[in-house]
Amino acid sequence: MAPPYAMFVASLLFVSVAASAPISGTFASIAAGASGTTLTIDRAGGPLSLKVASEVVVTEERVGAQAQRVSLLALKAGEPLTIVRDGAGEASEIDARYAVVDTRAVVVENGYLVGTDGVPRKLVASAAAVRDIPLGAYVELRTDPATGYAFDAAVAARPFAGAVKAQVAVTFAVRVPVNTPPDATVYLATNAQNWTANAIRMAPQPGNTWMATVTLAGGTVLQYKYTRGSWATAERDPSGADIQNRALTVKGDAKAQTVHDVVARWADLSS
Repeated sequence: MAPPYAMFVASLLFVSVAASAPISGTFASIAAGASGTTLTIDRAGGPLSLKVASEVVVTEERVGAQAQRVSLLALKAGEPLTIVRDGAGEASEIDARYAVVDTRAVVVENGYLVGTDGVPRKLVASAAAVRDIPLGAYVELRTDPATGYAFDAAVAARPFAGAVKAQVAVTFAVRVPVNTPPDATVYLATNAQNWTANAIRMAPQPGNTWMATVTLAGGTVLQYKYTRGSWATAERDPSGADIQNRALTVKGDAKAQTVHDVVARWADLSS
């Protein structure tokens, strides 16, 4: 058994490491008082309040663009944040990251907006408070790149300035298991096609590889998986368990982009 002094030192080390670990959540509010500024974020375990360091550095990055210094007042409710604390446990670095979606309203109901890309996006924070979005209206959404939730929305009768983005030819190249049936066809399923299992047919290449090229707007955050035409024949991890959605952020400064993936095994076949 470790001596009490060693256990005490180890305990202090653990607290120090834990205090310096980055914290993630979504922006809820800020409050100023005699003791300084307090930042509150929402997390899975509930709200968390942190004192903000006097020399805090706040940056905000739009997917596909460079991060910029902003003030605390520029942050919006629901915006995803990563926070670094100093030795005193105060928030010394606050990094915000979001994606912008420019679309037209096709369906707006039950707290979701479906745009012309066919993707249903949950409206939260101030976006959920937007009322009377006419069908066909131009909508610009600020979204969480991880969840796709839209936390801020603007509505207009005309396209937003800068809404036309560079189109990028994205090539997906995936190597499949050697026991893939010779008569099989591999497909790409994405959130942009409402997770239709056989949405994008891929072409066979030498070396158990399949390829498909799709055109996407720069800055698009795409989630996807590979299948053999149905979810019963979708990809799995080496143990046969379901995997998390693959994710891709389309570069905003390139005309072409290539993604290389490997399927560990299929749901209906042993490794």
